[in-house]
Amino acid sequence: MDSENFDPLHGAAPKEIPLSKAPLASVLCQVRFPDIVQVRDINFIGPFQEKLRVSYPLFSGDIVQTFNIVPEGLQASQDQLWRLSDADANWRISLGANFIALETKKYSSRADFLKRLSFVLSALEETIRPTHVWRVGVRYVDRVETSSLGNIRDMLRHEMAGLSATELRHAFNHSVSEVACKVDEGTLLVKWGILPANGSHEPEVMPPINDESWFLDIDVAHEYRVGPRQFRVDELVADAERKAERCYSFFRWAVTDEFLRRFGGEL
Repeated sequence: MDSENFDPLHGAAPKEIPLSKAPLASVLCQVRFPDIVQVRDINFIGPFQEKLRVSYPLFSGDIVQTFNIVPEGLQASQDQLWRLSDADANWRISLGANFIALETKKYSSRADFLKRLSFVLSALEETIRPTHVWRVGVRYVDRVETSSLGNIRDMLRHEMAGLSATELRHAFNHSVSEVACKVDEGTLLVKWGILPANGSHEPEVMPPINDESWFLDIDVAHEYRVGPRQFRVDELVADAERKAERCYSFFRWAVTDEFLRRFGGEL
């Protein structure tokens, strides 16, 4: 499918072209649900860990600090977060009182990711038993060292390259763009640009590296503002698949065939 002839915001996604050298820094899916206060108790989440322990044997607990804006100003609070990872620390599950997330830094295919997501959500359903869902989001973050990107004019659509493809490029410290828009699957939020060495727009998702880099962060999410939807694993995985396809549609629109070839795609 020619990038000039499809709408990345609506309609079917292009056929997936595997990239043997995919420049993905992180892929994740998060499902938010109404608070289950017992999740904060390590004894309560034991059966959940046992369901996943063979595939995700590394376990830890973290105290995370959050900030909320209230009429009196900024309010800080702490909460318990549980982490489960595979032996190589390439896949990680994060569980809090009101969300679960699956994240990988070693993505191989959409089908593999969705299969693992189904496994994790099924374990959650069987043990923690959330009844409803507030939000579902899928996010793909690409990062490439600019020294490996080559001529940016050849790698990206001119709309994405922007000022980075001009003679002003040599003077940049950083250049970051952002756009948010409605799509069939919810809201699409895209951030992209060039970051200096040791720079990151979100270190937890994209840890800093020692070289200047170009990044593309695509996030598709939907919030159920009127009322939560029921927690059904098959429906949630199908929803995540649609959101992943929308992320891929925008990715394919943003990059050129030369970009795909550079990172191992066979066209």
